[in-house]
Amino acid sequence: MRDREGSVRKLQGARILVVEDEFLLAMDIESAIREEGGEIVGPIVNVKEAIATAGREALSAAVLDLNLRGEMSYPVAEVLDRRRIPFLFATGYSQNRLPKEFQHRPCLRKPFTWLALTTALARLVKTSSQS
Repeated sequence: MRDREGSVRKLQGARILVVEDEFLLAMDIESAIREEGGEIVGPIVNVKEAIATAGREALSAAVLDLNLRGEMSYPVAEVLDRRRIPFLFATGYSQNRLPKEFQHRPCLRKPFTWLALTTALARLVKTSSQS
């Protein structure tokens, strides 16, 4: 689908889980995804709710903040991984601090741009739809 200016919307029809505990950043992520035609599931601010949502919702991809109020989001990543739902980490930590099983996953360093976020998500959604 194209927007008013005739551009293709990168995330048209994609359902993106957003797990982020910083309110303003979550709203920015939501705006960026919606601007590109995506639908938001969330934002979710804690690991317990994120695990439940990741396990039951139909999702195209996910954005996971690594540290949610002192709790790491690795259990959410494990659920997504089991369901073969692509995801990326959005974090201030460096990628080499991730556990070995997640070091191959895309990682956006905070602060990141809308363009970097939507481009990375579009890649995940495209790769997932080709599987």
